[in-house]
Amino acid sequence: WPSKDLFDYSIRKLVLCTSPEESDCIVLAIISAGSFFAKPSDEAWTLICHSDRYYLDDAIYFKGNFYGCLHTGEIVLCEATHPKVVELAPPPPDLPEFVSTVTYLFDLAGNLCIACRHTHSYAFTVGFDIFKLDIDTKTWEKIYSLGDRSLFLGNCSTFAIAAADYPGCKPNCIYYSVDGPLLAATPYIDMGIYDCQNMTLEK
Repeated sequence: WPSKDLFDYSIRKLVLCTSPEESDCIVLAIISAGSFFAKPSDEAWTLICHSDRYYLDDAIYFKGNFYGCLHTGEIVLCEATHPKVVELAPPPPDLPEFVSTVTYLFDLAGNLCIACRHTHSYAFTVGFDIFKLDIDTKTWEKIYSLGDRSLFLGNCSTFAIAAADYPGCKPNCIYYSVDGPLLAATPYIDMGIYDCQNMTLEK
């Protein structure tokens, strides 16, 4: 097994606000030990939060701000000007209690949405729930359809596309591919297609 130090500083995700070639680019890094900000001119990373307080499942740069989500579904605002985490919205309502959940943020037609991937004991996927956040009122609305969109979901990136632009791509479906525990002795890859209309998994 790798050392604890390697686990603490393994990079899970990088989120950029703009091209890295731009002088005003800010990078949000999620590592196992916490979350950090940096600019290209910085000589060191600036800590935003330790993982023992805010362990981010995912983050996104959306309409001028960095947002993060916890495994509970709680949304936080990651402020870059004066680096800190601000609690923004509570978890979505009525998430199932009998399964483990991993959360992902994405932009759906200009709306900030969260995909809750439900797993069996943090292992293989058993289903999804999707919610749209009203940032002004801090309230959630459950989404039962992606319409003509397809959602691609993974450890590195989650994004929605117009299915018609990609031959063979099914609308109203979630294409997912996620690694198992990165430091496990027997890592696995969990991948498949979830049909939002029929609520069925194809692996």
